[in-house]
Amino acid sequence: ERDRVFELAGSIESFETVEFERPPKRARERYAVRYTAVAIAVVAAVFAVDRFTTLPFAWYVTGALLPAALLAAHLKWSNLGYDVQGEYVLLREGFWTRTTTVVPYYRVQTVVDSRTVFQRRRNLATLVVDTAGSSGLTGGQPRALDIDADRAAELRESVADRLQEALVRRRNQRRRERLRSIESSGPPATT
Repeated sequence: ERDRVFELAGSIESFETVEFERPPKRARERYAVRYTAVAIAVVAAVFAVDRFTTLPFAWYVTGALLPAALLAAHLKWSNLGYDVQGEYVLLREGFWTRTTTVVPYYRVQTVVDSRTVFQRRRNLATLVVDTAGSSGLTGGQPRALDIDADRAAELRESVADRLQEALVRRRNQRRRERLRSIESSGPPATT
């Protein structure tokens, strides 16, 4: 099914073969810590309910959340990525609902790299490629999550430069098309 979707997308926008670059492994460690902390909190809460109430709980069953948290961290990391091509930047995220966004450079409006406090500790950043059709800077926009901070800065500059190049090419192409249409219509009729 994935190949069929890429074939359909390729018929609309002819992008090259996609080879996603994943975030660095330290991003996976970040997810593992985050998800494990949530799992430990759930286990502790269920243990507290079992210990301090008369409600019977098999709290130790929730211990299965710990390996599940590590698996979830790996799956999140392995399903993130980006690919920079000649005419497009492709961004992928999501495990249960994977979203791959193909963004032509000429559609880009804003390119922002941002870093949360937690990302700064691991030298990570998020690159947001905002387009007119995306949800803006409030969420839902195409983004490359938890990539290396230096790489995010490089990509921000690269996408911005490619945007300018694409705009110049499109402007020149439109100019040539207008000139051709004027030439093909001939001189205006005089009465």
